[in-house]
Amino acid sequence: ARYPLTNYRCRSQRWFVVSILWLAIGFQPTRWYLARRLAETRGVSLNKMFEEFSVHAIAEAVSYSRFSIRGERGNTKRGLKTLDKLDCYYRQ
Repeated sequence: ARYPLTNYRCRSQRWFVVSILWLAIGFQPTRWYLARRLAETRGVSLNKMFEEFSVHAIAEAVSYSRFSIRGERGNTKRGLKTLDKLDCYYRQ
């Protein structure tokens, strides 16, 4: 293939990197211009900016699912007590 997928595996940390060379995203011309300007002001390429966006979106989804699972398994009274402690801590 002209653009093969590359797979890397680090055995000690057990993580995988899959590099996909093309991803088609449909933008309106004004949004594309604004995205390009945003990347320029941050000093990164569009590819790097979208990589950062995807990392944040995935992290948000993982933490939401973990929170939901723990909420289903957990003790409601203990959870509310912990939230009250956090609320008092951050009000200071």
